[in-house]
Parts: sequence; C-alpha cells; structure tokens
Amino acid sequence: MALGPVVAAAIGALTNLITATWNWWFFAVLVALVGAGSTVVVFGENWIGRRDPGQSLASLPAIPAASPGSTVTSAWLDVPARNLHFIGRADLLRQLEISLSARDHLAAVIPHALYGLGGVGKTQLAIEYAVRHASDYDLVAWLPAEQADLLRASYQRLADRMGIAYTDDASRTIDAVRDALRRGEPYRRWLLIFDNAENPESVRPYLPQPHAAETAGQVLVTSRNRTWGQVARTVEVDVLKRQESLELIQHRLAHVSERDADRLAEHLGDLPLALEQAAAWISNTGGSANEYIELLDRRMRDLLRANKPTDYPLSVAATWDLSLATLNESDPAAVQLLELCAYFGPEPIARDLLHLTHTASAIPAALTAALADALLLGAAFNKIGSLSLAKIDGQRHTIQLHRLVQAFLRSRLTDSDAAIMRATAQQILAAAISSIDFVDSPLEQVNLEWVAPHFLWAGCLDSDEAAVRQIIIHQVRYRFLRGDHATCRSLCEQALQRWAPRLGPDHRQVLELRHRLGDTLRWLGETKQAREIDQDTHTRAHQSFGPEDSLTLRSAAAIASDMRLAGEYWTAHDLDRATLAAHLAIARPNQFLVTSARNNLAIDLRFLGRFDEALALDQENAQLCLKSHGTEDWRTLFFAAATGCDHYYLGHYPTALEILADTTAKMNARPSASLFTHVVWNRWHALTLRAVGRTEQAISAGQHALDRYRAAFGDTLAETAMMRMSLANITRAADPKRASDIATSALIDHQRLLGEAHPTTGAALNNTAIALLRAGDVHSARQHGERAYTILSDHFGEDHWATLSAQTNLASQLSASGEPSQALRLGQQALHKLTHAQGPNHPSTLACANNVALDLRATNRPRAARQLRASTLALLASTLGDNHPWTVTARRHRRLDSDIEVTTF
Repeated sequence: MALGPVVAAAIGALTNLITATWNWWFFAVLVALVGAGSTVVVFGENWIGRRDPGQSLASLPAIPAASPGSTVTSAWLDVPARNLHFIGRADLLRQLEISLSARDHLAAVIPHALYGLGGVGKTQLAIEYAVRHASDYDLVAWLPAEQADLLRASYQRLADRMGIAYTDDASRTIDAVRDALRRGEPYRRWLLIFDNAENPESVRPYLPQPHAAETAGQVLVTSRNRTWGQVARTVEVDVLKRQESLELIQHRLAHVSERDADRLAEHLGDLPLALEQAAAWISNTGGSANEYIELLDRRMRDLLRANKPTDYPLSVAATWDLSLATLNESDPAAVQLLELCAYFGPEPIARDLLHLTHTASAIPAALTAALADALLLGAAFNKIGSLSLAKIDGQRHTIQLHRLVQAFLRSRLTDSDAAIMRATAQQILAAAISSIDFVDSPLEQVNLEWVAPHFLWAGCLDSDEAAVRQIIIHQVRYRFLRGDHATCRSLCEQALQRWAPRLGPDHRQVLELRHRLGDTLRWLGETKQAREIDQDTHTRAHQSFGPEDSLTLRSAAAIASDMRLAGEYWTAHDLDRATLAAHLAIARPNQFLVTSARNNLAIDLRFLGRFDEALALDQENAQLCLKSHGTEDWRTLFFAAATGCDHYYLGHYPTALEILADTTAKMNARPSASLFTHVVWNRWHALTLRAVGRTEQAISAGQHALDRYRAAFGDTLAETAMMRMSLANITRAADPKRASDIATSALIDHQRLLGEAHPTTGAALNNTAIALLRAGDVHSARQHGERAYTILSDHFGEDHWATLSAQTNLASQLSASGEPSQALRLGQQALHKLTHAQGPNHPSTLACANNVALDLRATNRPRAARQLRASTLALLASTLGDNHPWTVTARRHRRLDSDIEVTTF
C-alpha cells in the first residue's frame, strides 16, 4: 500500500516528536495512521525517525509479510528490531539457509552457529535471517545467552508464550519447554536464536532434545568462540566485502562518491560496526568523507600515543572517539549518559530505570539534570541514537550499548571518574527497588526484572552501600519466587563470602541472606542444613535486634516450616502462634508478614484437625486481602482457596467446590498459573469434585492437576507424591486396579522422600491399604492398614482425625479378613470419637457409622444394625444428596472408605 505525501509527512512529523519527547501516545497515533493492514516498520537500532534526509519511506526495506495462516505475529519472543540499513551478506544468508534447511537423518536438533569477531554483525545477520524467513516458522524466540540467569528467565517467558506457565523450579520449566519443542506442541516449526553464546557447554543444557520427525525446529547461535565448530554446523562471519561496504556507505550517504566510500571502507577495515558509526557521524554533522578521514587519522594518532590495550581495532576506537567528541559539543549530558550506561550490563536498559533525583556521587551537573528530567533524557537518547552510539528501541523503551562500545567508554575514564559512574549506576539500581519491602510476588515487581541483567555488571556484590547490597537480597528472593533456585543459592553464597568477613556474622544484611539461603536449601531438599541455618539466623537476630524484629519473626517462621517438614506439628503450631501474636503486638504490623504468619498457623491447625480455627484464620486473611488488593489479586484468591480447603476438611463439600472452582479458574488463567501458590489448589479442586460425586470430572481434573504438579515440581518433591496419592483416591471407585498401582508407586516415593515413619507416610499407607482392598488384595491391605494406624496413633494419638480415619479403614480390613467382631470393636470406638470430634453429620463420621452398621449385622445384632443404618442413610442423603455415590454405595450394603488427604500449604 503506497502512502500519500500528506500521510508520509504526518508520519515524519510524529516520528520526530516521538524521538524528541518519548511520547508514546504519539506512537499509537502513528499506528492508527498507517492502519492495521499496512506494513509497519519497527522502531529499533536504525529506526524510521532517524532516516537520512531525502530517503523515502518506500525505499526502506520492509519486513516480509507472513504467509496466510501464519502465527508469526503472536509467536515472536523478544526478537530485536530489524536493522533497516542492513546491506549485503547475501552469501552468508544463503549459507545459513542451506545449513538450516539440511535435516539430519537422526532427526536431531543440530545447532547452527554464526561465529566471528566482535562488531562484524553476527547479531544483525541472525535478526535479518529471522525476519526474511518469518513465514517459515510458527515460533521465533530470541534468547540472550551470555548470562545463565538471563537465559533461564528467557526460557520462562518462552514457556508463557507456549502456554507452559513457568514453575517454581526454573530447571523443570526449561525441561518442559524442551520437551514441548521436541514434540512440536504447540509450535511445530520453531527457531531458537541463542545470542552471544560464548561457551557451548554452558548452553548445552538449554538446547532442545532430538525431536520427532514431524517437527521442524532449528537452533541458531551467535558467538565469538570458534569452539562451536566442534558441536555445531558453523558459518564464519567476517568483515564486509568491499563492495558491500560501498553499498552500505552509499545507501546511508547518497552524496558520497564511490572513491571516497572506498577510502572510508579501507580506513575502517570494512567492519560493519565502524562503517555504521562513520555514516551516522557524516549524516548527522553534514561533513564530508574526506573531512571524516582526516579527523579519524588524527584520533588514531592520539589513541596510539595513549597506548592503552584494547579488545577492538584502533580504527573502530577512533570512530567512537570522534562521534563522542561531536556529541559532547552539542550535549555533554548525552556523553555522560553513555559513560554511565557502560557500567550497566550489555542487555537492554529500561529507560524508566534511568531516573535519579538525588545522588551521593559527584556526577556532573548535566547528567544530574538529565536523570531528573524526562524531556532532557529523551533528547539525550535521540542524539545518541542519531550517531548510532547505542541501540534505541522505541517499542520496548530501552537503550542498549554494544559490548565493545561499553569497553571503549570505560577505557576513556580516569579511575576516579570510573568510580563515580559505577557508584551512580549502583545508586540508580538501588533507587529502582527502594520502595520494595518484602518481595511477595514476582509478577508485581517489574523493577526487579529491569534490574536483573545489570546489578552484577555494576559491581553491586562488592558495594559498601547498604542500599546497594539490598539489591542482592531482593534479587535472591525474586529468583526464588521465579523458581531459579540454583541461581538463588549461588547468589546467596557469593554474597555471603564477600559480606560476612567484612560486615560480621551478626550484620542484618548477612542474616537476611542466610535466612533466604535457608529457604532455598529447604526447597532443594537439603532440610538438615536449612534447619541449622534457620536456627542460627534466628538466634543471632533475636540477640541483635530483639524478639519483635521482622527478621527475628521471619526466621522463627522458617524454623516452624522445618518442624512441619519433620512432622513436628505441635511444636510448629506453638511457634507459629507465638510468631503471629508477636506480629500483631507491633504498633503498625506489616500486612504481608501478618497474613503469612496467620497462614502458617492455619496450616498447623489443619494438621492438628482444628479445621474451624483454620477456617477463621483463612477467612480473616481473605477479607483483609480483598479490602486491600481487590477481588482478582493473587493474595485474595490464594486465601479464598485456602478457605475452600478448610470447608473440604469440615465436610462442607458444595461450599468447598464453589470456592475452589472459582479461585482455581481465575488463578489458572494468569501467567503465574503454575506458581506453587496456584498449582496446589488444583489438587483440592479435583478432590472436591469427587467429594460432591462428580467422579468423571474429578478424574479428569485430577490427572490435569498431576500433570501440572509434575511440570512445576518434578517427581523429586513430596508434593508430587501427595498429588499422585490423591489421584489414586479419586480413581479408586472407577478403576480399582489402576488406583492400586498409582497408590503403591506413590507410597514408595513417600517413604523415600519423607521417611518410613513420617505421619504423611502413615496417611499414604492408609490410602494405599484402601486401594489394595478394593483391588482384592486383602492380606497386603491389612498389613498396610495396621502399619498406617501404628504410625498415626504413635504420632498424633488415638483421638486425632487421621488416626480415626485409619482405624475406620482397619476395621474394614479386619472385616474382609473374616474378623467381624474385631472390626466392630474398632469401628464402634472410632465412631464414638468421630461423633465427638467432627460431629454426627461429617462424611467421615457417616462412613464409619455405615461400616459399623454392616458389622453389627455381621455379628448378629440386626435391630441395632437397622437402627444405625436407617439414621446413617438419612444423614447421608441430607448431607451429600440422595444420588451421591457414597449414599448409593451405603444403600447397597457396601462399606465406605475414609481417605486421608494431607495439605502442606
């Protein structure tokens, strides 16, 4: 579609306004002017607002349209903007096309690597290939590969794009993505681009597995490391051919003769990065090629005299030096901004991050003004972009410096100036997270995501400033919530190695990190070490800061978590109750810490069978979060779901289902849908479906929940074993043999992960005994049932709800073994205690009563049996419904079972 001169002029005017003011409202107007059906040139490193005078929109290379039905628009992830001045490289693009089109007979994903020196255009070539072949792929994902934690974060975003929401363990997220790519679901044709992947071994764990023949996935790598040739099909990227250099120069500078262009290319060694820099300078200043060459020679002589070792050619350094001198004449703040950005990471820097109203550093006044004024900052960005000294991405609102440019900028500074810029970068990063108290949700902490690629490059680990060190503490928590526990542990240990000797073992930030390390180790299954660290942290915090300090109370909560994992529920309860009371005694308690403490106590109360008290606490949390955060906030939904779980335990199944159906649907629709706080409630939703008699839906929901548990936690955590046991319970009525197999396997994992005598293992033994009996293995069922009763009674006592459930089931096993009198004795004891503990209408009480009535009949007490049966059937019908499966089963003179479902959250 051709653009009329009026529209083109309007677009040009709007674009200039955008570049000068960063007013994103005008960008929306621009899109509206162009229209949804037109080809829109993406703003990027060489965006339309910087086109050379006289260059028409029609002359700009357009992004090729996708083929009909292509999902390109919705399946591009983080691919940088295309270089609108890309010239040449036809032979390399052809080599790459041939290489990527070749299919190995093993159907394995063989990486393809673009390797070469810095500045030769590897990244630009990869982008150009992706754009030209957009219609060949259903998914194109750009994965920065220089830092492992950023690569892991990219995989989590890729998981979201593929409908595999990131989990509480980044490694499992990566495995899930790799497996989905292998299967070609949901995208059969995909291209992953690992940019700046220097070490093949560090990238190997992220490469997709060999895939099925029907999928068509490819991996492309850019790197300066020649060793990729040992593991990948490689295409070497060198400097431009001379003719390509001439085309690039004359494309940008139509008035430059071929002879002058040739001299310029010769001086700059045909290096694309330097040629782009030179063209931008000449275009921006209106100077001639001869003038530029003379200035370039002079700068090179000056740099030679300085005799500084560099990682880049002298001619390239001279081009940067000349451009910086030109920029400094018009806007010193822009040069200082670049020097500041040299102390950030090489990944894009969010524009909104570059804001600082107060600084302790002696930075120049011009830079101070720019950092405090959005208009001045926008003008500096525009001038930087016009000289191609940085990549300005108007869509993502970021600035990005090439690694070589950063190195050159750092080399120009004196030691004192370098220290000032480094300290200022640290202060900017610290200011971005200064309002964060406790990191309670990764989705709410956008600033932490902005800071993540830069804080290590800025030297925050070694800072003497407490506010800067706080960045590390928040980043540790942020990574913990994102499931990157390996990075979380590594960062904790690195920081502690630096801080503890310098600050001392009792320094608050040292103890904060140890507290976070304890959380991480507990999650990684290193429970003994976690408990030791938690105990030591609590003791030191109590001594140093007092009993009411937040760190003292949080470390106490961590100890209670350790106790729960060990099955020490009473001591955990006492500690959590004291911790909650201490929080509430504070004049202005922190709401997040209070709700967390209340939640911990509710968990303890569930274990102890005090469900009414747990419900009251969860309702209080839900109401508080509803008032503070609204109906759709994850905290409101989480605590509402917790009340659903409490209603399940209380036997209020319809109420539980109404709550859990609503909350899980809302949580599952969110990007954070497989966070631990979200996944667990899918289990309880499936259980409540079964509890109200919707068996087929329950089995489907249970299998879905198990799939999500495995994706989130793998098979190495007890949580997944518990979910598998729940699926066995849900499946038992429809398929006793399958339920028995699932339960037996899940029991083995309980014993391996928690120990033979752990109370949760006792619950698993109880459920497995039920499944075995239903499958016809009476002997094994009785053995498992007796062991379950022993473990639970030893741990909880004979009056605990879980013990009474095991006793109810053991009575059924005795009955099946031909011992009705023994069965009756155990059943009557359990019925008396259940009636007192849970009430006569609770489903567990009614299950036990139904079975006692059968045992009364079996022991020749027909009158008592009829009376108890009649009252029980009436209560089952009124409580669960006349057509509920349990009511129907009881009416058929069959025994009912009493499962034990354990919650840890």
